[in-house]
Amino acid sequence: MERHRSIQDTGTWAGLYEIGCREIVKKGKCMPTDTIQDRIRKKQKEIEDKRGSYFKAKEGLNRGRVGPSWKGPDGDWWFETIRHQNVGPKNGFAFCLEMFDSGVKCPICEKVEELKDSTKGSEQTLASKMEGQSKYLINWAPNEPDGIFKPWELSEKMFYELMTFYSDADYGDFSHPKRGYDFSFTRTGSGMATRYSPFKAAGKRPSPIVVEDWKKKLVRLDRFPKAYSRSDLRKMLRGEDIE
Repeated sequence: MERHRSIQDTGTWAGLYEIGCREIVKKGKCMPTDTIQDRIRKKQKEIEDKRGSYFKAKEGLNRGRVGPSWKGPDGDWWFETIRHQNVGPKNGFAFCLEMFDSGVKCPICEKVEELKDSTKGSEQTLASKMEGQSKYLINWAPNEPDGIFKPWELSEKMFYELMTFYSDADYGDFSHPKRGYDFSFTRTGSGMATRYSPFKAAGKRPSPIVVEDWKKKLVRLDRFPKAYSRSDLRKMLRGEDIE
């Protein structure tokens, strides 16, 4: 099938379709067509790969590597955050404002304290759901040449599991680019019923990182969490949209 022929070769627009060229003509040349949805999806993927969207474990067996520190050999490979959940009528979530600036009061923390002082059991329950919880961001990627490191937010329990491997002399520093090793785990369920099996050291030990240009792909985890202003957090508490 002929492709990439000019309109002069066919004489008409219909001629292009007659030779099976599902393309448009621009300045006398056939140009590949795509929809705006195609271009948006492509751009989204480019941005996600560049910025590092959150890693989402697939259902079933997962295997990957905890990345080294983006700060260098002596830096932490994790970043601790404080996250509020079940915020406002829309059950939103946000990182605690005091995590970014200890001198600024977080409106969500203030609301939690207000609810704790309530005599209503339902409001006290809501306070416990909204209270800031420690979460831990790590760089995680399939240890493959085309792997991409993405931030993965771990619960305190999962993070502690990793630390036990790190502090065990028989296992040691799993994040080391040459002397480290991979992990595997299994995810079951979805939503609030999501469950993760304990981490297991996977494959050979040691096992070097094989992700191409892995240093360039590490996400600066300390810059990844989004900080909302006090006014935006108040809007979230009221159930209003944040621009």
